[in-house]
Amino acid sequence: MKSLPPTQQEWALRVLARLTRQNCAKRKEEVLDLALENLKSDNPIVRSGAVNTAIWSVLILEGNPGLVTMPENLPAATPSLRDRVKAAVGQAVQRGVDEKQARFARRFMAR
Repeated sequence: MKSLPPTQQEWALRVLARLTRQNCAKRKEEVLDLALENLKSDNPIVRSGAVNTAIWSVLILEGNPGLVTMPENLPAATPSLRDRVKAAVGQAVQRGVDEKQARFARRFMAR
């Protein structure tokens, strides 16, 4: 995916998130891992898409604990899935994301 231009990387991540939600929900954790990796991108477009995907992935996994298979994402894990993602999203926002995703991230991090 990194060989694609930034706008296509962002689009690909969002499409993967949508596909896993609709057709292969058991792979949602893999999309989350990809989003967490892309939060570290040097490109703000890619980071913005990753912020959106990471937050929605957490909300879906929290609401559907039966989809969680990785020990670090289980409800009893320490730190919690939400806390790990909040920290990563916060760093991405500090590095710069589009304003819409920054607002979305601030609302998520406030909970």
